[in-house]
Amino acid sequence: MIRVTEVDFRYSVPGRNVISGLTLNIHRGEILAVLGANGSGKSTLALLLNGILRPTAGRVEIDGLLTTEAANVSRIRSLVGMVLQSPDDQIVATVVEEDVAFGPENLGLEPDEIRVRVDAALNAVGLTGLERREPHLLSGGQKQRLAIAGILALQPAFLVLDEPTSMLDPSGRRDVLGIVEELRGQGHGIVHITHHIEDIATADRVLVLAEGAAVFCGPPVEFLQQNRLLESWGLAVPAVGSLAARLRDRGVPVPVTAMTAETIVSAL
Repeated sequence: MIRVTEVDFRYSVPGRNVISGLTLNIHRGEILAVLGANGSGKSTLALLLNGILRPTAGRVEIDGLLTTEAANVSRIRSLVGMVLQSPDDQIVATVVEEDVAFGPENLGLEPDEIRVRVDAALNAVGLTGLERREPHLLSGGQKQRLAIAGILALQPAFLVLDEPTSMLDPSGRRDVLGIVEELRGQGHGIVHITHHIEDIATADRVLVLAEGAAVFCGPPVEFLQQNRLLESWGLAVPAVGSLAARLRDRGVPVPVTAMTAETIVSAL
């Protein structure tokens, strides 16, 4: 479990808390979607969860290991993997399989174990058959899947995904979200930081940050009922979600979590 207890964090500039009084537990086998306007503290939270940043006050514990203790950092980084918004910032090799092998090689694993991990990670993200492809020849969605594979090869318990779909087209976004669901089914805990409200439909819980504080934490259905508060949080339901709401007002049984054209059509 990731346990965040009364955490504050401030950078030296601007000298104010970016995270304030945050308390949160994150479990294996769940997807926690994190929403918030720009500057709300989402990316700072991501960096706190794997020890890149250390809290100014409070505690962040990963399976009981405090991120503030230097002796724990290596183990924490192996438990909590991070996928960045731009996969190009995370791809380090000139061949797909070599990029996935980079992390396990740095752990000093035996070649046979590295081969097993690379094959399993590529299979998990649907890149089997592209082992010798050069990353720059991949599509945006494939690059993001490669970045996820590189983290999976380290066999983390938790993955923190910082805006993993923001640079993708609809097809690429569906691919990545599908992988996220599969990883939850395999027992990984997922923290999915996103600007897209439609991405929360399959999450177990939604956390909303505003000026570094948690203003909501609960199931997606409850979040989507907070219509009067969304604007104050700097959020807005997408046009398709508004259409679904109008259909419900007319008695059409469209789920509250229907946020895409495909989900509305399925409901009809």
